[in-house]
This record gives sequence, C-alpha cells and structure tokens, in this order.
Amino acid sequence: MDDFDIENGVLRFKSSPDFEDPQGGVGNNSIRYEVTVQASDGGADTTATEQVTIEVTNVDEDGTVTLSTLQPQVDRAITATLDDPDNETASTVNWQWYRGSSPITSADDSAGMVTSSYTPTGGDVGSRLRATATYDDAEGEDKTAQDVSDRSVRGAPDTNTDPKFPDKNLNEGGIQTEQTRKVAENARTATNLGAPVEASDPGDVLTYSLSGTNAASFDINRATGQLITKALDFEDTNNPSDNEFEVTVTATDPFGVTATSDVTITVTDVNEDPSVMGAASIDHAENGTELDTDAETANVQAATYTATDADVDDVPADLKWTLSGADASKFSITDKGATGTLSFKEAPDYEVPWRLGREQRV
Repeated sequence: MDDFDIENGVLRFKSSPDFEDPQGGVGNNSIRYEVTVQASDGGADTTATEQVTIEVTNVDEDGTVTLSTLQPQVDRAITATLDDPDNETASTVNWQWYRGSSPITSADDSAGMVTSSYTPTGGDVGSRLRATATYDDAEGEDKTAQDVSDRSVRGAPDTNTDPKFPDKNLNEGGIQTEQTRKVAENARTATNLGAPVEASDPGDVLTYSLSGTNAASFDINRATGQLITKALDFEDTNNPSDNEFEVTVTATDPFGVTATSDVTITVTDVNEDPSVMGAASIDHAENGTELDTDAETANVQAATYTATDADVDDVPADLKWTLSGADASKFSITDKGATGTLSFKEAPDYEVPWRLGREQRV
C-alpha cells in the first residue's frame, strides 16, 4: 500500500507511475499492483474488503528536443538532443534546422545529411533557430519534436569575458566562499534549494547544467541555475552516509566557455510518525481478557500490534503505546516496545454490556 492513498473511497497513486521504469513490474515493461481496499464502520462483523488489481498500461508520450545553448552565437556550434520518454527511439532520427520559419539547407554534413548540430552564420543574426526531429518508435511513426532558441542569434562581440561563480572569488579574509544548500527530507519534488547557483558574465546569456556524483538526485533550471529537488529521504540507504550530496553546476556562455561550481546539499532529518499494523476488527468470546483475532480459538492468541519507525535514531524498543477513544478506559496495552499487546482490563460479560445500544456487542 506504500504506492497508494485512499480518501473518501477514492483510490489514487501517491505519485504517477512510469511504464518505462516499473517498480512493481510483472514481466518486461509491465506494472501490476495488488491492493486490498477495506471499509469498516468499527463493528466486529461490519468490514467489507475488495481485492483490486491495477495494471499500468503504456501511453504514447511525446519526445522533447533540447538545444545546447539558450543564446546561439555566430561561428559556435549548437547541438540539439532528442529525448524520447518511451525509451524506444529508432536509431535513425531525421533533423531539420530552421531560421525563423525558413528551412536551413546548409545545416548538413559532408554527405548532404542534416545533422543534430548546426553552426550559425552571419545570415542567422537576429533570427531564432529551431531544430525539428522526425523519428519512429514502437508507439508511432513520423513523430516530431522541436525546440526553439530562447534568444536570437547574435554576432560575435569584440571581446568575451569568462563566466565566474562567487565561490571562485576570495572574500575579504582571503578565504574561498562555499556553495552549500540544505533541504529537509521528504520535501516536495521540484522544491527550490535556496537561491540559484548563479554565475556572472556581463553581456552573455548563460546556460546551466548539472553533473557530479549525485546529480541524478536533483534538477536544475538551465536558464537561472536554480537547483531543484527530486525525492529525497534521509533514511534512504542509497544516500551518502552523511546525507551530504555533491553536485557540480556548469555555466556555459555563448562562446562555449565554461565555469563550474561544486555544491554540497545537506538533507536534514525530520521526525516521522511511526506506523502501526494489526487487526482492525476482532471477535472476542466473553469471560476472557486476552483479545483474540481468531474467533475459533478464543482467549489463546492475544491481539498484537507492530509499530515501525523510519527514523534511524528512534529505537523500536523505546516506542510507547497509549490508547484513546470512547472505550479506551476498558482496555490496556503494553506501554513500551515495538509490539503492543491489547487486552481487556476486566473480562467482558456478553449478558451485561457496559454500553447500551450496541445489540449486546462489546
């Protein structure tokens, strides 16, 4: 049930499933989930259950094209990259470059084939470039995807300055400043991590990218340098042992000159609530105090509940148990440990129920 929520009878995924990245998969590229939906009004015999099988089917997803720079520059090659979410892109992709709405016939290699790379010329200055990919995959034929440059092509300026990050400069004490960020575990996906990791380069539009050991755990806004979270869990065993993630932000100017900044992102712990598993409905034969989850073996098997806690610093043996609710005073539960045993304080008598209006049921 970790993958699902239910509210007012509506069953939904906690996060969108991905056919190309099966987690509960049955067979190749298939996701099948088995879920038991249960409804109860609190009575011992008034629980209804339904076994539900959910199979995730494939959807024909659009591919995306990304240009290597936000600001094309005369005499500097620009590259287009196609990403197909279906992961089934054919080996042949046909490319076409456009200057505004006009096809560029000179964007080809020595064999006359249009390629994914194009070097702007003086005739492109003032126009935006567009790269269009045409391709087939198992979900469709002659599919297309395109990207248009954020800025118009510009001519070469007289001089060019290199981009610089603040952490490459010395502060007043002669010590290099550091790029660090913090985020609480389980923060929503696409949460901004502090201020953008921003470089300065007067007159140039910079394009930001992300690399490094832990780059797959984060995203970056390629126009601003804003670091963005993906799913992060302090207790995840795949995290670095100290929960400090190392990434490298690269800023590239229109000339292709780069500067890098190493960033340490610390995921901080949040105290998470423990979860409890155990019987939600119990039949109990009168005249005994030990609760039984099997009516045919009354007073033999006690009703036990197991608690788990995701927090690594919380010791299961130290968990404390308490009761609440209208009838809590009639019951006791072991007060400490990973397992809580629920029992009556006094043996109930079916013929003398302590609360009326329950059809002689306690």
